[in-house]
Amino acid sequence: MSKFPYVYAWNTGRVLDDGWADIRFVRSETSTRDGGLTQGEAPPEQDVYGWCEMGDDGRLVAHYHREEVFGPYENMTKLWFALFDGAHLDPPHLALLAYADGRFPTGTVLTEQQFADAGVKKDDLFGFVAKLTWRKGDPIVQQIYTHPDWRRRRIMIAMFGVADLVNSCGGYSPGKLLYGGEITTEDGERVREAFNGSSRIVPRIGSFDGQS
Repeated sequence: MSKFPYVYAWNTGRVLDDGWADIRFVRSETSTRDGGLTQGEAPPEQDVYGWCEMGDDGRLVAHYHREEVFGPYENMTKLWFALFDGAHLDPPHLALLAYADGRFPTGTVLTEQQFADAGVKKDDLFGFVAKLTWRKGDPIVQQIYTHPDWRRRRIMIAMFGVADLVNSCGGYSPGKLLYGGEITTEDGERVREAFNGSSRIVPRIGSFDGQS
């Protein structure tokens, strides 16, 4: 797989409804490191590959697509998401769940309250096809999981993109990209291969099954 271009976040200075900031992610062929938050002059429109907006139903919608990674947009697995805030946990973290049942428009991100208000049954909560958790403030990845029936569709790569957007637009750690890789599972090692060379991937020191 070819190496991903480096990326950074651009703050437009606008605020979306419900306090979400209008922060966009931009590819860069000249940078030497991922991450960072900038303001000021707008980047070329063709370099913007990720942004959020408010849908007609008042819910956040995350747009994320990189053709060099996923191919044509119509070939991507269409997902909606639920974001759970584990502020009460130690350490505090966020959990993003991905669903592929078409219940909501592609890219919709429901907060925990919106998820409950939507009348999603408890049994459906566990119908997610992928899960990604990371710490608040310092966005080191805590867990990644893709259901076996949904693997090899680059869903987790899309999850990282949406999580970066939510993490910045929600003000949890603006401009910082999720990172990790010290201790991983097989799923984690597949993500490492996809992000090969990125500064967001740190050297591996062990695995959850005790291998190193």
